[in-house]
Amino acid sequence: MRKSITCVAASAEELYVVVDQPKDQLRVYDTTDWKFKRDLSVPGLQSSAQNDLAFSTRLICLYLSDHIGRCVHRLKLPSETSKWYTEGHPYGISVSQNNNVLVTCRQERKLLEYTGLGDFLREIAPNVTSPWHSVQLSADRFLVVHGYHGDAARGLVVVDGSGSVHRRSWFDSNDRFNVPRHCVVADNGCVYVVDTSNQRVILVSPDLQYVRDVSRGCEDLAWWPTRVCLDPTSKHLYVVDCDTESGSVVMFDTGH
Repeated sequence: MRKSITCVAASAEELYVVVDQPKDQLRVYDTTDWKFKRDLSVPGLQSSAQNDLAFSTRLICLYLSDHIGRCVHRLKLPSETSKWYTEGHPYGISVSQNNNVLVTCRQERKLLEYTGLGDFLREIAPNVTSPWHSVQLSADRFLVVHGYHGDAARGLVVVDGSGSVHRRSWFDSNDRFNVPRHCVVADNGCVYVVDTSNQRVILVSPDLQYVRDVSRGCEDLAWWPTRVCLDPTSKHLYVVDCDTESGSVVMFDTGH
């Protein structure tokens, strides 16, 4: 795999990886043997380290946020492509249990919800600074990863459709989370969070309490984790490492 990987998504059989070379290209690998299978074309996709990727198992669709192009690319596998434009600059993207698409715009402090075909449903303004990524937990509950350098609060919150905070993680002080960028929710409700500037991935309980470090950067593992996804079958955790020396996808066994 090339070092300039930006984002990743997984189905039961395949791993989808966006590689910047220098024009973004979507590459597909076999999750059983990590062998390259094919390339997928994304017409008009603009290269950016802020792009994100999500997969809908039910619709067999890939959704790729285009930060510079301010749009979402939809790939109905194997070859149908389309896109829709967003009012903000998309950072994080996720697919809900009812197959809606949730787009997080950090600069505009918005969550934008769309149908799987790109029809706009609603805009939510979460009462937090720097929302990077969000996951829809239920019809009116959203888990939001937020916080940047200098922000007083950095961590996880659960907000409702009005943006009001209903639950907050324990990571409220500046010496805890340091630019949490991305997360994924497991079937048991636990959350895996990429804590980028602390160079670690952590496991958080369903009530947003710290459980353990899944991995932390050290002398023999210097890395820069930025994106995470979970294989729905094997429960393997895939983490994008954007370190300039070794950029790759790192796999962990979640143990669940």
